[in-house]
Amino acid sequence: MFGGPPDSNGEAYNRFHRRMVNGDKIISELWYQEQVIIPMPDIQYKYYLFSINVTGGLGLFYSVIDMNQDSSRGAVSLKNIQMLSYPIDDGIIAVKHGNGRDWWLLARRSDTVNNEFYEFLISPSGISGPFILNAGSLVHGNIYSFSFSITGNKFVGFNLAGLIELFSFERCTGIIALDHTISPEATSAPYPYYNGAAFSPNEQLLYVSKYTDSIPNYPSYLIQFDLNAPNIFASADTIWSYFTTPIAGGAMRLAPDGKIYLTCAYSDGVHFNYPYPDSTFNTVNNNLSVINYPDSPGVACGFAPFSFNLGQGRCYWGLPNNPDYEMGAVLNSLCDTVTGIAAVGSGSRQEELYVFYHGGWQVAFINAEGLRGKNYLLSVFDLTGREVYKQEGLLVPPSGGRGYYTKDLNCAEFANGMYIVTLRTDREVLSKKFVKE
Repeated sequence: MFGGPPDSNGEAYNRFHRRMVNGDKIISELWYQEQVIIPMPDIQYKYYLFSINVTGGLGLFYSVIDMNQDSSRGAVSLKNIQMLSYPIDDGIIAVKHGNGRDWWLLARRSDTVNNEFYEFLISPSGISGPFILNAGSLVHGNIYSFSFSITGNKFVGFNLAGLIELFSFERCTGIIALDHTISPEATSAPYPYYNGAAFSPNEQLLYVSKYTDSIPNYPSYLIQFDLNAPNIFASADTIWSYFTTPIAGGAMRLAPDGKIYLTCAYSDGVHFNYPYPDSTFNTVNNNLSVINYPDSPGVACGFAPFSFNLGQGRCYWGLPNNPDYEMGAVLNSLCDTVTGIAAVGSGSRQEELYVFYHGGWQVAFINAEGLRGKNYLLSVFDLTGREVYKQEGLLVPPSGGRGYYTKDLNCAEFANGMYIVTLRTDREVLSKKFVKE
């Protein structure tokens, strides 16, 4: 549990709603997608707490929570270890690696106009990265948020300035590729203020919430897009609009019950009420709205505004930034942390691919052994998914054994960054990464 007063550092709380030992002064400001907690792979009772500092621009940090300490009430054993020093958009997110064990963490830099994703791999070996991936539009420094689909193979990136982009995500290698720009950034006000997004469980529909604060009464909207439409933006169907009470549509989350929940923040029409006075309980801030049948198009989705009562709780723009902890491995891929995709279809791990990059010589030494196929295709991709090198031919197996492959790849003309080497035969697929610096 993570919380704290407004405009302050964060605090880590235990299940008894008490601050953990050493759980104070965690760098954060309690914006809407500023923190995410994931379990340490293969290490029981320990968790990473990742946090950013949006307004202060201090960067990305991690802390470690050890639930074995303080009589199993938990304590923060490491705190505020800096991973990035750049200002980060209010939008960090984690998703399971394709092996079903490790994790990817994604963040965006906010102090430059860029299309850079900063990606970290969290494995039993610790935190690796950042790997910088270029994909999508050049984005100005704005609140940039993410929402993954239920399989983790897609995500949408969106911001207050009107950008909505649909990406594919390769969970084994971490490769990001732009599929479609649904809406580009607006160049002038009034901005759409896209504030939340969620995929339907079948990944065919996308729901987006927005409000426009330059128009009286903060009109809020819930929009449904058909991701199979020839023109996705033109498929927009306004499921709900709300003009009466000054509110602002906020975050959305697909819940384990298959429904999508939407939060709205209440305003008195003069200023944003944060924190709410103790007496301010109303329909807007005391309830979540629910999309009951999100796989269904149009009004058949069963949107029920302000239908899920929070009891003594109240809501603003945010919902918990929890990743899907139950997401499984990618079926039929057998990928792992080190090699990405390993020997698809083989019953053993005798096939091995080795890649060693020599910086002084700017050469990647690529070797594979134990190969069962006869034909090969070697491909090298950068992190945008662009193929920068390709070679194909026949493997000549040694007498009485499996085949091998060797290549000294000249990388002098490659830009600095991470590359994925994939060797395909008619019997297997092997992949590894290397970094040119």
